[in-house]
Amino acid sequence: DRTYPIEANFDLLNGIDFQKGCFVGQETTSRMKRRGAIKTRMMPIAFDGPAPGDGAEVLTKAELRAGHVLTGRDGRAMALLRLDRIDGPLMVE
Repeated sequence: DRTYPIEANFDLLNGIDFQKGCFVGQETTSRMKRRGAIKTRMMPIAFDGPAPGDGAEVLTKAELRAGHVLTGRDGRAMALLRLDRIDGPLMVE
C-alpha cells in the first residue's frame, strides 16, 4: 500500500498506461518517469539462513541503508531497494 506502481516494475511489464486514466499514485508515478528519477525498485534478493522478517533493513557493506525486505522465504526474498546503493554485497539486519 506504500509502493508506487513504477517501483513495483509495472512500467517494465507494460502495466502502466502513461497516456490515459487515473489511478492511486498516478501523479507521482508520472512525475518519476518524466524526470527519470526512479530511485527505488522492487528486486529479488538471495540469502543464506532463515528468511528475514518483513520490513527488515537491507544495508550496504558500508552499513548505509539500501532498502527493506517486503516478503521472503527459502533463501529468497523481495526487497524495495535504492538503485544507487545496490552496487556490491548487501546485508539484511
